Amino acid sequence: MPFEFQKKLGISKLIIGLTVVAMGTSAPEFMVTIIAAMNGQSDISVGNIVGSNIFNLGFILGGTAIIRSLGTNKLLVYRDGSFLFFGTTLLLIFLWDLKLEHFEGYILMAMLFVYIGYLYFKKDKLKLKVKT
Repeated sequence: MPFEFQKKLGISKLIIGLTVVAMGTSAPEFMVTIIAAMNGQSDISVGNIVGSNIFNLGFILGGTAIIRSLGTNKLLVYRDGSFLFFGTTLLLIFLWDLKLEHFEGYILMAMLFVYIGYLYFKKDKLKLKVKT
């Protein structure tokens, strides 16, 4: 059964589904970025990531909010929003010299794993409010 491990880990089917969708939609971007970096086209790599972030915030989040109000809570905004802000600020600092070094990439990857680990071990029960 595909969700057999879900019971052992204590992860909801919704979280597993959202994670699979998130990774599935990011996989093509990841491959474009890897291929561009291997071909020495680092501008494409950086532009792809920054552009994806802008697109997700502007088009996807904004477009969804146009169709229907999105409910959230303070925990989600402060926890995830703070992490997004910190990650974006850190990327700006790393790119200040117009280069992203290996150790900076390791730091960004480590941040991703720390964030995912934090979400897994914290397992906050979120109650969202939707304004109609």
